[in-house]
Amino acid sequence: MSNPARTMLAALFHALERFEAWFDRRFGWFFTNGMKDRERKGTAFTSARTRSAPR
Repeated sequence: MSNPARTMLAALFHALERFEAWFDRRFGWFFTNGMKDRERKGTAFTSARTRSAPR
């Protein structure tokens, strides 16, 4: 791999790591704890496999 490509990938991975840290600080609790124990009264919470199965 050439040096410019390696530099670009390193910068991309660094930016993704920073985004991951920001996202976890800002929204992490909601996605890990906030969605737990939600009641599913008549809502369409199904897995993707269930929705894509032929009917």
